[in-house]
Amino acid sequence: MPFLRGGATKPFRLTYGTVPPDHRGGGTSETLMEGYASSSPPDTPYRYFLRVTSSAEKTYPLFVALSDLVDSDCTAMLEVHESEAVVTYEATGFSKERILRALEPFAFRLVNDGQTGFGLASRNFEVFVGDHKDVRVFSQDLARTRSVLKSFDIGERRNLLFLETGPHYHIPIVVYFEDERIAELGEPLPAEEREKYRQAAGTYGAFHQSIIGQLEMKVQGRTGPT
Repeated sequence: MPFLRGGATKPFRLTYGTVPPDHRGGGTSETLMEGYASSSPPDTPYRYFLRVTSSAEKTYPLFVALSDLVDSDCTAMLEVHESEAVVTYEATGFSKERILRALEPFAFRLVNDGQTGFGLASRNFEVFVGDHKDVRVFSQDLARTRSVLKSFDIGERRNLLFLETGPHYHIPIVVYFEDERIAELGEPLPAEEREKYRQAAGTYGAFHQSIIGQLEMKVQGRTGPT
């Protein structure tokens, strides 16, 4: 069942960018639900791995809250689908606070672009929102991680379903503004984002380049498309 808050049932909202067939971008799903699964990961320096599903409107606030557990000395990560590859960019020369300031203006695009992943990594904690829009956490302290998730009404679930296990589409968020056929397949876009697109003079979809430039990110790897 969908997660409960204050006794009322609230639907699981999808992002615009990673959408199963027969669903609307930014719409709701009766199949997916909020929750997390935890395990002890082999061959990593971390004691715990948690994989979290959250309704789209919670994803960026949850990322920021989990970032409080990231060490001040950290690495910024950005994954971008480019042609036939997924390119990973990293930056190590900035404080956590500076990185979050660079990301915040693009919060809606980071969460709702189906060709983007982003996160922070440090010695004791890592949080990453992948292109399937689940939140992946590596941690040394399970109790503190669970406390953050509990504050978002997200609890541990058995047999948690992840979007990537079934058919789905990866859609660049800018397409919803530029292709009427795609726009008709999604919910109305927020007025604030429509205004940002109007003022962007054709650069709304180039937010990756802005983040990469501000944080002086470098390419760290390339893999095949997901």
